[in-house]
Amino acid sequence: MAGKAFILAILFLASVILLQLTIPLSANSVAGPQKQTPQIQWSQTYNTGAILSKIYSMVQTSDGGYTLAGALIGWIHSNEYDSGFWLAHVDSNGQMEWWHTYIGYGAAKSLIKTDDDGYLLAGTNAGDVAAGIIVKTDSSGKLEWNQTYEGPIYSVIQTREGGYAFSGYWGGSRTFFWLVNTDASGEVQWSRTYDRQLNGTEYDFATSVIQASDGGYVMAGYSVASPSNYISGYLIKTDSFGNVQWNRTFDNMELFSVIPTIDGGYAVAGGMHPAIGDVNVWLLAKVDVAGNLEWNQTYYENYESGVIEGAKSLVQASDGGYAVAGNSGLIKTDSSGNLQWTQTLNGTAFSLVQASDGGYAVAGSSGIAGLTMNQYLVKINTTDAINMSSSQNPIEAASPSPTIPELTPVAFLALAVAVCVVAVTLKRRFKVDYIT
Repeated sequence: MAGKAFILAILFLASVILLQLTIPLSANSVAGPQKQTPQIQWSQTYNTGAILSKIYSMVQTSDGGYTLAGALIGWIHSNEYDSGFWLAHVDSNGQMEWWHTYIGYGAAKSLIKTDDDGYLLAGTNAGDVAAGIIVKTDSSGKLEWNQTYEGPIYSVIQTREGGYAFSGYWGGSRTFFWLVNTDASGEVQWSRTYDRQLNGTEYDFATSVIQASDGGYVMAGYSVASPSNYISGYLIKTDSFGNVQWNRTFDNMELFSVIPTIDGGYAVAGGMHPAIGDVNVWLLAKVDVAGNLEWNQTYYENYESGVIEGAKSLVQASDGGYAVAGNSGLIKTDSSGNLQWTQTLNGTAFSLVQASDGGYAVAGSSGIAGLTMNQYLVKINTTDAINMSSSQNPIEAASPSPTIPELTPVAFLALAVAVCVVAVTLKRRFKVDYIT
């Protein structure tokens, strides 16, 4: 009889605990946010035959592949070293399908897919860094037309009107933020420069431009004033004709990317200028539609490769958070900029897109600056994984900690009763064995 009671007590205890461990959290319980960690799905490097080759910009195409743009420097052409724009298309696994080099041009800094299914590349003119050029191609990279402009171009977009707008800088001994609007053939419709009127000699660089929902434009960039060495990021909103409506300054920072956000505001990414000293800092900031700062976050790299260039490319993810790519790789945040995960890469990531499958494609260059640099493209997927705190170093992932289930009051009471039953049973069994 005592043996049966003992067995029943053990079965009762096991059943209650098992039931408690399989019951979902109640409505009053709060589960932590779902975290993810990245995994490299594949990576590709491309041998172009050039001494220096870089990918500066990228778009994903409707076939699931990617079109890449950049520069080849020291490329052997007609038995001589030359340089030029580079345009290539790869499939969904990064395998090369075709590529073109446009000799005599400099570096293609920006690439867009045009409404006619072709491509537009914009950048600097070879042999003259104070000049810019736009190259228009068809869907297979065949050259259709090109235009040359008075200043280097860093960013280009197609406007809702069917023309193009680009940003860069204009000037010589000093430079100004520069915004240009063209028609569909690249002919200038209007051009605007913006002088911040800082003390000393001023150098301004407009590195990124987008068209706002009201038809105006938003430009991001940075200014350097000499001899004071004052450096600051600058965000400008204009109307559809380039007239300034508002601006915002980010002290000690360079801005390299601006994007529209799903709530109608804007997000910018950049980094600490090398002259400030702490060049390991990335910046991500959010402003509302009127340019009012809502929040900003900084992230510290743990990277020891020499030159640190900050955050170069930014996208808003499908979950409302942000992904930022730069010198040491990729970081992913929530919608408030709190760090969720990081992926370290070798070299500088200049361009980032969220792929159609929800992962991320990152393109850039790796190698020793000034000696040899190669192009790379990396595809990153994310899976549900470890819990990472935003207070950690963004390049150092946390290790998963074991979790211990908590007993609810019901389980605790059942455990106590079961223990008492077991104790009584054991006591009776002990007395019987002793008498025997």
